[in-house]
Amino acid sequence: MFCSVRMLGTFNIERPFPTISTSVRRGLGLALVVLPLAVPSLLAQKTDVVILENGDHITGEIKELTRGRLSYSTDDMGTISIEWEHILRITSAAFYEVEMTSGDKYFGQIDPAAEERQVVLRVAQFSDTLSMASVVRIIPIEATFWQRLSGYIDLRFNFQQANLVRDLTLEGQVRYRTRKTFNVLDFETYFQNQETGGETSRNSLGYEVNRFVARKWTALASILMEQEEQFDLDRRVTLGGGGSLIVTQTNHGSLRTTAELQWMNEQFTDEEQASNDLEVNLGAQGEYYLFDSPKTDITSSLSILPNLTDWGRVRIEFDARLSYELLSDFTVALNVRERFDSRPPSETTTNKNNFSTTLSVGWTF
Repeated sequence: MFCSVRMLGTFNIERPFPTISTSVRRGLGLALVVLPLAVPSLLAQKTDVVILENGDHITGEIKELTRGRLSYSTDDMGTISIEWEHILRITSAAFYEVEMTSGDKYFGQIDPAAEERQVVLRVAQFSDTLSMASVVRIIPIEATFWQRLSGYIDLRFNFQQANLVRDLTLEGQVRYRTRKTFNVLDFETYFQNQETGGETSRNSLGYEVNRFVARKWTALASILMEQEEQFDLDRRVTLGGGGSLIVTQTNHGSLRTTAELQWMNEQFTDEEQASNDLEVNLGAQGEYYLFDSPKTDITSSLSILPNLTDWGRVRIEFDARLSYELLSDFTVALNVRERFDSRPPSETTTNKNNFSTTLSVGWTF
């Protein structure tokens, strides 16, 4: 569109430029100060909308969807957790990564859907309509480092006056997810002191990184450091690499299988020299979520590790955790742990397995 401007009259270049009054200058100065402060607050306004089964419309900000719960920030109620199954519609102008039960990932803004229980993702003029029942994860594209962290910490302390037994157990897990990787850090420390039986301890620290390859497939690498006095194990360092497959994932749970080739360096108390072995790690990890208040989560993992160097030796590792929420983010947890070694290299130990259960209090994040 074109337009023309016709100048009427003349302009006297000798006339001084009009002066701005002091009050106007002060007003402009105040605006320059207030505007930068006001813009972030305007941008931070919560404009996402969630419509529930009971007809409630909640305005807020989508933090994430994971484990069947939508974390949603509101002005009046703070951050709340909404079961994904109870949501009919959801809209947001921000950009998200949305993952399906199939492992497919979509990106875009969440537009209003034509029908209930649908998610419409739009990028420019292109859009995809997804079934909400098949959506298992929603993560903001611009999520901060802290928003991508999740996990738990469990603590247990026990004292028995009759035989002066004191033991302390601290264990936990930290998960960090990006668009291309999923990282898991596990740690555990156990210490027991008994006046008549001396001291015993075990410690472990492990890190695993999974890189998404295609749909439900990932390539993984791991490192694990362990120490366990019951097996006379002074040190075990394990480096592994392989792949994993998500067999199934829904808003109620998931099942994943893994296969790794591992190099293992072990040092036992009665051995002068450390040993180096190759072994295969065949594992499975399962999760199940119960949403009824109080929230309950069940996680478990099983690893079978046949030794390729010391043929006939097989190790088995099993872990399970039942978490029961007492208050918001604070839990009581039952942890079950089993370690089995068919042929421990140490000549001084006759123990082939180490089974333990602990009841602890914890915090999830």
